[in-house]
Amino acid sequence: MSTLPKIEFYKIRDFGDKMGVTVEFVRANFKKLGLSMLLIGGPVAVVLSLLFRDMFMNAFDFSNYGNSDGIGSMFAKLGVDYLLMMTLSWVATMMIISVTYHFMIKYNNDDLDNLSIGDLFALAIRRLPGLILLSFLIVIVVFLGFILLIVPGIYLMVTLSLAYPVYLFEKDAGIGEAFTKPFRIISGKWWSTFGVIVIGSLMAYAVSLIFSIPFLFIYIGELFTLTEKVADDPNTLSDVFTSGYMTLAMTISNIGSYLSYCIPAIALGYQYSNLVERKEGKGLLAEIDDFDKAD
Repeated sequence: MSTLPKIEFYKIRDFGDKMGVTVEFVRANFKKLGLSMLLIGGPVAVVLSLLFRDMFMNAFDFSNYGNSDGIGSMFAKLGVDYLLMMTLSWVATMMIISVTYHFMIKYNNDDLDNLSIGDLFALAIRRLPGLILLSFLIVIVVFLGFILLIVPGIYLMVTLSLAYPVYLFEKDAGIGEAFTKPFRIISGKWWSTFGVIVIGSLMAYAVSLIFSIPFLFIYIGELFTLTEKVADDPNTLSDVFTSGYMTLAMTISNIGSYLSYCIPAIALGYQYSNLVERKEGKGLLAEIDDFDKAD
């Protein structure tokens, strides 16, 4: 654990302070938090890159286009690969959220020194099924909001993003409480929550771009070398995304995305604590309780 002064969790903060403590938290816990994200995102990134490679090999196998059976088989394979990619990415994202917030909980309780990554994963996995169910319900509600009108969809997407910290930070919160409490605590602070999500996401995007540099260089290099080959054999177009170098570059890029995803999650965690402190005064009540115990 870092020797830097501990960051207070339940505290009223302005917008700049929330983004500042996000950076401070990442910096203070970079090693252990980064390793946790890597152990989740690394294996997933490898599998996603291999599935992506398989998709392009099937899509650019022009021998499939000669008959209806070949086309049907190709689309079936593409569909299976895409479904696996979406499912794996969804579960990995929920796991990252769970690990990130359990990490923050342990940090707030001064338990990080005695916490192994295995213990952290065990805590995160315990809440993972409920988190996936909550995420599924949020997707449905937000989707319906977008069908009705774009504005309700955006409002619901931002508001219900707080359901994840509610569900994980509050031990007694079930799916129902996680779904309803965000509407109570976000009152008057929707725009600041929206801003936290946007800036947190931009910070994550900036970090992930660094990991995308090998992909961009290899992609451009592959295009230059394949220009003449494609004219003679269209099947070589698949080599742009299926070479070993490109698969490795995509893996690195995907790892960067998963490593950086904890940044907006942490920012949203501090927005949640800010809103709860404004509405419920949890931090103040805890200080009063500590004062009484000291007496």
